Amino acid sequence: MKQIIRLLFMKNSFAEHLNSIMQYRKDVSNEIRNSNFYHYYKQDTSITMEQITYLLHEAEGRNSTQSLIEFALQWLKESSSYDSTPYVFQTVIFPLFDKFNQENVLKLIDIMDNNSQIYGGTKHRHLYIPVVRAKATEILGDNFHVAEHRCLQ
Repeated sequence: MKQIIRLLFMKNSFAEHLNSIMQYRKDVSNEIRNSNFYHYYKQDTSITMEQITYLLHEAEGRNSTQSLIEFALQWLKESSSYDSTPYVFQTVIFPLFDKFNQENVLKLIDIMDNNSQIYGGTKHRHLYIPVVRAKATEILGDNFHVAEHRCLQ
């Protein structure tokens, strides 16, 4: 009988494990800062939906879902190219969307409003802006003023 075991190598806590992943991403980013577009794109897209789904499973089992959401929001905040932004939404943010609370949605909108790689890109906005708008309305209610946020226009 063959058995397969999948392990999550962690630091002292799940949150520290996520911090180490983010630190690794930052270290790699610093190494390629003066490099070409391809490397910036790869930096943003170096995590897969399978990995996020696995981390979500682990987070839920450890009562650490908010740590994973913070990790995902930080990943988005550090997006460095217009072309990778839709990938980050599809792969990192949207798989966690049904776990978002009001505070998470407000932080997401703030990140989007303050990162020109998100609000400034027009080529792929149709892939994520309608979904974020709908989530904001669902969580924040009809009184949420979409027009006040450049990222949702």
